[in-house]
Amino acid sequence: MTKQKSISKIVSSQELKKEILSAGGEEALEMILDSSTPTALVQSFSEEDFYWLIQDIGPEDGLPILSMASNEQWRYIVDLLVWDRDRLSMDSVHTWFKRVLSADTERFINWGLREEPEALYLYLSKSIEVRIKEEDQTPSDFEDTFFTLDGVFYIRVRDERHQDFLKDFFDCLAKYNFELYQRILLNVGGVLPAGLEEEGYRFRSTRLAEKGFLPFEEAIGIYQYLDPRDLMGKDLETIKETEPTSSALTYSLSSLQGDNLFTLYLKEIDSLKTLERLQTELAGLCNQILSADLQGFDDREVLKQVIQKAGGYLSIGLETLTQGDLAHGAKVLEKYHLNRIFRIGYGRALEQKWRVEKWLKHAWVPEAGLGLSFWNQAWEGLLEGLLKKRPLFYAGLAGKEYREFRSVDDITHCARRLDQIEILDRLFDSLLAKGLPGKADFKNDLTWKSLLLTLWARHELGLPLVMEPITLEDLQAFFRTMWVTGGESLRIKEDLKTSFIDWLIQDSKLEIDTLNRLAKTFELLFDELEIEYGSVDIDELEPRFIRLFRLRRLSENSDPTTKE
Repeated sequence: MTKQKSISKIVSSQELKKEILSAGGEEALEMILDSSTPTALVQSFSEEDFYWLIQDIGPEDGLPILSMASNEQWRYIVDLLVWDRDRLSMDSVHTWFKRVLSADTERFINWGLREEPEALYLYLSKSIEVRIKEEDQTPSDFEDTFFTLDGVFYIRVRDERHQDFLKDFFDCLAKYNFELYQRILLNVGGVLPAGLEEEGYRFRSTRLAEKGFLPFEEAIGIYQYLDPRDLMGKDLETIKETEPTSSALTYSLSSLQGDNLFTLYLKEIDSLKTLERLQTELAGLCNQILSADLQGFDDREVLKQVIQKAGGYLSIGLETLTQGDLAHGAKVLEKYHLNRIFRIGYGRALEQKWRVEKWLKHAWVPEAGLGLSFWNQAWEGLLEGLLKKRPLFYAGLAGKEYREFRSVDDITHCARRLDQIEILDRLFDSLLAKGLPGKADFKNDLTWKSLLLTLWARHELGLPLVMEPITLEDLQAFFRTMWVTGGESLRIKEDLKTSFIDWLIQDSKLEIDTLNRLAKTFELLFDELEIEYGSVDIDELEPRFIRLFRLRRLSENSDPTTKE
């Protein structure tokens, strides 16, 4: 990204930081190093912003900046990257300790012993074996895998990948403070790893909880359903005590893309104090989502996705509370905390999930022994997305197949499709109430379209209304009564479309208003019929290419009640 504005033209340090955060890694590095006070600039970044800045620049290229960072910024990086749930990741500790040692050796030693003693001692206790030379021993009594700097303490590195770093570390430590070097080696052997790991994890969890990175069992609460009615009547002050302390992530607000409702409402807020609070809360919300989703913290693309996820459900929650009123939306943001607005938005997706789960318990399709594939690809995808542990929106094969819900339009889309599916399910239940086999073993190619159209053909041909295929001759006879001839392609007779609706009204016993809700669905089905078969000669129909009707295979019995 090419910047039109040079550093000299940037008025405030806040503007400069925003420029740096939005720049590419190499350009960001140059902007910092060209600053008149690079150390002060680096340490002015929030710990979260600094972390993602280092990720953008690259940990190796970012060593000059790492050397300028504050102890708190160092500790935040270590807290995020060296723990795997409640266990220390030895390879990650090695990687980051090595980088910090390279950035500022003397300071790393002081910082590690004073501010990260649990992680440092735990890493050393798991990484090395220490033996003290007795008076009657000689160097030859120790295996070649041991090394010593003083002829007294002999050290063996358990993982040879860590050998160079640990030799450098102890060499630097001995030169810096030889007494401290010996004291550490003497104490390492007495470390109880389990207790130290538990204590280190507890301190780390407490620090990260202040940033919104709650333990998984607490973070998962962000997906807990919240009824909008439970929020009404409360305000920011009355619910403030239950809010976790969050942190500032400048990158988050600037990463929200598009004109979603949340960003539109933000533009209506004039209060700088409110915007700063929302910035802090959004950072905490994103961190909590990362914890709840068990996402890694070393990929900026993951952060972008989480920010977009937060923005989507915040938009849904806001529209639920405001019905799209911009002025009202700004007041809602001033009155309620973001994590509650998010939960209201996410709750709308949960409602669709629960609707599907409740419907499937008494639906006709599973009772008939049919799977979700019965509903064709688009509706099958929609149902499978909603049935996931955390519901997702089915976007189709054109893009990413499943994604998070982004707007109330997504919710409305699912609700309308579920209306159609549920009515069709009731329709089949009514039409086939007497002709339904027990748990029939149907082929996977049976869909609601092929079943409905085959039943329609059976009705028009005077055949029994059962879930059985028809012959090619039956289909050709039906087509001869269905098409209007003339023109480049055939069209379905209007009176036959009317007859279709009359048949459903008469045989299904569903209310006319209910069937009218399927009018658009049926119209699209007729259009599909005309596109699929309107240009094909009836006498040249090829059974293997017929997908909208169920045709009997040649090997099947001609008895219409034969089960497939």
